Amino acid sequence: MIQPNNNYSTLKISVITVSYNCGSTIAKTMQSVLSQTHTNFEYIIIDGCSTDKTHETIHGIIDTRIRLVIEEDDGIYDAMNKGFGLATGDIIYFLNCGDYLANERILEDVCSCFLANPDVDIIYGDVIRYGDQKEEYLNMKRKTPLHLMTRCICHQGIFAKRTAFHNVRPFQTEYPIYADFEWILSEISLHKIKLKYLNQVVAYYLSGGLSDQDRAKNYIERLRCTRKYFGHAMKRSYVIQYPFECILFLVKYCGMLVLYRWYQFITKMRLRH
Repeated sequence: MIQPNNNYSTLKISVITVSYNCGSTIAKTMQSVLSQTHTNFEYIIIDGCSTDKTHETIHGIIDTRIRLVIEEDDGIYDAMNKGFGLATGDIIYFLNCGDYLANERILEDVCSCFLANPDVDIIYGDVIRYGDQKEEYLNMKRKTPLHLMTRCICHQGIFAKRTAFHNVRPFQTEYPIYADFEWILSEISLHKIKLKYLNQVVAYYLSGGLSDQDRAKNYIERLRCTRKYFGHAMKRSYVIQYPFECILFLVKYCGMLVLYRWYQFITKMRLRH
């Protein structure tokens, strides 16, 4: 557990939740945020014109730090971009409906870690995926930037300074499933942001979302993101600093390409029949 820094309250966190027809799950998400010991935060909820009891649930929880925006959007990442555009915090954090912070000290621990490591742009921790009466612990530790090219970090585990966002709309909506993956790859590849792993569970996230559906199609999008930044992964400095990791990355990448070609072949065969 990170020891609290006496000045942790000086950092403001913007917590952003996007919602659509989440009346049965959003209360748990909201309570996990509003119960935090670190109180210097704003809570932005971007709702895509829900038609269930989502609005009623939100309005039933009174807190001056909540800002609710109700308007149509073009998907999750468009809504996340809107939330980012409204954020005024030093640190940005996205928490989906149904997801919740692991305990009431998470924001305090994160702020303390940032203050102890002022050169770090992103602090990330582990998450637990839950649903269907089971839980799965997901270790998010990535030893080198190359690990990120083939292994994503769940955005529920990522707390990012504003310096980790170099675009006013950081999430490219052409990637409807992995825009968060594309964002972090672009920041590491093009802007050399620095990450630090926080060795603790920071959040629980509810399974059954977009990334858990149609895995074959999602896999193709993930490969597109990896191919986009392939040249940066194999740059000379990485080859010198991480020779073994570069070889391992190439093996994984070739394996991804083989699986992709096989998927294309199977799809064509099915269409013919």
